[in-house]
Amino acid sequence: AADMICTGKHIRAGVALDRGILDEVVEIQPNHKLSMERLILRTRAIRFAIEVANNDFSDRVISRRPAPQMDEFFYVQLSNMMSKAARGFLAPKLCLQSVKAAQESPTFEAGLKAERDLFMKLATGPQSRAQQHIFFSQRQISKIPGINPKLAKDIKSVGIIGCGTMGGGILMCFVEKGFPVVVLEPQQRFLDKGLGVVKANWQRQVKKGRLSKKKFEKYISLIKPTLDYNDLSDVDIVIEAVFEKLSIKKEVFTKLDRVCKPSCILASNTSFIPIAKIAEVVSRPNKVVGCHFFAPANKMQLLENVRFDGGADDETCATVQKMAKRIGKKGVLVRSCQGFVGNRMYAVEGMEAGIMLFEGATPSQIDEVIYKDIGCAMGIFAVSDLSGVDIGYKSRKDNGMLNSPSDYGVGDVLVEKYGRLGLKAGKGYYDYPNLPKSRKGVPSKFVED
Repeated sequence: AADMICTGKHIRAGVALDRGILDEVVEIQPNHKLSMERLILRTRAIRFAIEVANNDFSDRVISRRPAPQMDEFFYVQLSNMMSKAARGFLAPKLCLQSVKAAQESPTFEAGLKAERDLFMKLATGPQSRAQQHIFFSQRQISKIPGINPKLAKDIKSVGIIGCGTMGGGILMCFVEKGFPVVVLEPQQRFLDKGLGVVKANWQRQVKKGRLSKKKFEKYISLIKPTLDYNDLSDVDIVIEAVFEKLSIKKEVFTKLDRVCKPSCILASNTSFIPIAKIAEVVSRPNKVVGCHFFAPANKMQLLENVRFDGGADDETCATVQKMAKRIGKKGVLVRSCQGFVGNRMYAVEGMEAGIMLFEGATPSQIDEVIYKDIGCAMGIFAVSDLSGVDIGYKSRKDNGMLNSPSDYGVGDVLVEKYGRLGLKAGKGYYDYPNLPKSRKGVPSKFVED
């Protein structure tokens, strides 16, 4: 019970019955309509009420029950679990204090007051307001003024250009939701390397018991690797995930425009480049859109769908928004500009972290605060390594932002002078000595020095 209270985990009805939370579970057949389900449930509830009408329930009144005494070790263990599972969040800790108050308070009423005080502390605090903002914002993003969601077309097959860090992660997103995917690379060795990483990720899940072998085999069967653009002729959407260089992306889109069917959506996973510049080489700008996934693409919920004036029409926008929902992402439709919305916000954090490096802090020290104290899944430098330190460098270089030595940040020097591109190179802000078996980074003495 304490675990459920502190985590908010849902449990199935059968488990609730076994734990004594429910008195009875009414089985419903798959072929029953909703009206029939309600009738069965209502009939069984009335019958159950009649059966127990004369029973003595005095022992089930919570205020009359003695509070079970639990060892302090139990609270310490649960507190440690909460600290790892909900880093930076106050609510789980106060929930545990509330459970403890039930045991330690002299009366039931005193326990209720202690719980109420803790609740009010949370309800009026900044974390509560922030989570309410997120809750309502996530529901608002699907309601786009001027765009009818009924215009959305079904995506049944997907093409992905590039099977590197981002392309491989995007591939996993679609395959895990049952989409057949054609993945293209210019050379077989790139395909082998990228798909090797994808398979290794799933095999780790199989080893840990999180994925069945049968499902793993199903995932593999949905992937069609290719070196030939003509194999993309019948897919419904192609997502390009190649290097962040405009000339390369234009070359890719020129080929896609030639081989893909007219109804196919041409999407770019670019992080920075304005979509309108990429769309200059195609004959169907109304089908061109940005689909910016965030690393690691198979885990991060945010998907920035990017439109531009004269580009993606309402049908295209509605379709990629619907697609986002189908693959379990929070699709946010934004306008095109340098860095879009996510990276423009992220850039402010990045600049401040860069200044802290110059002031003497190390990447691991900064990341530790972001990870442990703020509660983010990863620190900013670990994220940079995962995405590729060279992505930001190339964007700044291409946009004339690195014209003098004073313009360079630590990351720019790591890329240009030392070839430390991040995880894909085995070295970035961190070192990755155990690739490909482990992607866990360790603080780099070279970088810190």
